[in-house]
Amino acid sequence: MAEQEQERERERETLKIDSLPDIGSIVIPECKVMSTRIRWLHAMGYKPAEISKYLMIKYQQVRNVITTQPKRAAREDLPPLVLTLREPVDDIQAIMDRALDDSLRATKQGRAEEIEED
Repeated sequence: MAEQEQERERERETLKIDSLPDIGSIVIPECKVMSTRIRWLHAMGYKPAEISKYLMIKYQQVRNVITTQPKRAAREDLPPLVLTLREPVDDIQAIMDRALDDSLRATKQGRAEEIEED
């Protein structure tokens, strides 16, 4: 009896996650549809604000996808709920490529905000 309780306690300890890794440091599975990515990230525990910022879409779109049930069968099933961290990068070229990608993402986000203001 005591062994079973100890085993359950060990299982609970291994399943505990204090905090999620930064959304930019995980590998997001390939999905054809944006709503599938949104549902997957939300199922993993990320907040709508984090999802919208990372995917460079409006918060309202994320909220709508999360709160409404699809009216027809989903186009894709959710990928397995497994977090995979990106490999740490030591190569300077890879670091520069990542910085360029982040910069382009920020520029795109800024342009989208400018268009919304007009």
